[in-house]
Amino acid sequence: MISDENQARTQGSSGRPTGVGLLIIGYDATGPHLYETSPAGTFYEYRAQAIGARSQSSKTYLENNVDSFADMGLNDLIVHAVRALKGAAQTKLTSSNVSIGFVGKNTKFTVLVDDDVAQYVASANDEAGDEADEMGVGGPAPAGGAGAGAAPQSGAAAAAAAVISDDDD
Repeated sequence: MISDENQARTQGSSGRPTGVGLLIIGYDATGPHLYETSPAGTFYEYRAQAIGARSQSSKTYLENNVDSFADMGLNDLIVHAVRALKGAAQTKLTSSNVSIGFVGKNTKFTVLVDDDVAQYVASANDEAGDEADEMGVGGPAPAGGAGAGAAPQSGAAAAAAAVISDDDD
């Protein structure tokens, strides 16, 4: 529906695209889904994706780690989404410029605030966090998706990264 609206705006000579792309996570009877919509009206489904200014390094991080996401718990998925943002960030990530949301099986869409965001940002910034991920810290979580977004205070373009997992434990 969002893509249809974006695409319809490009059909007339006076129409202008919306100029915004979105990452949308959701969960339905078939499992978790992550879609990217573009201003031109196209949409794609992904296992992990990053968009926004300087997002190529975030995409590379996600591509290098996507195979491990399927069996990860929610905490680890969120840390990876925030770590992916680090590659695109022009400033240090903090709880005041990062937003985190997630949805999953038997879990309504939830947006974390303040201290909860701060703990994930700290984990993503912690170099020892890589070792914790290898040991499986975080445990299994219901299938679903996690996303993180950074909104620079300088007014520059924002970046977003999201990952999904099929783990049903």
